[in-house]
Amino acid sequence: QAGASNEAPSREAPSREAPPFSALSPAQFAERMKSDSQVVVVDVRTADECQEGIIPGALLLDFYQEEKMKQAMANWDPSRTYLVYCRSGGRSGQTLDLMKARGFKRVYHLEGGMNAWSRAGSPVIAP
Repeated sequence: QAGASNEAPSREAPSREAPPFSALSPAQFAERMKSDSQVVVVDVRTADECQEGIIPGALLLDFYQEEKMKQAMANWDPSRTYLVYCRSGGRSGQTLDLMKARGFKRVYHLEGGMNAWSRAGSPVIAP
């Protein structure tokens, strides 16, 4: 009995990895960018918002340009890891749901968006 109750935590403990389709803190987001050379970072803010700076290496894909977004997703490899962000986390969370519905396997979004990324002092570059 005691062994059964200890089994689940011991299986989960070694893999402190966030489950797919979840939010990552700025530190987790940055770590995922470093640890996975095949990761795709996607900024779903508007062009005006992107003028304030982007995360290095990010693809720019305006959430409000629905057709362009659908076309881009149709050409993406669903087996790769995608890190999505917006200004505060709302649009990136919705994008995560869209990508899950389209068969993507590993998609995460930045909890608190670019606001949290900037507050954490993480790198930002001009688009």
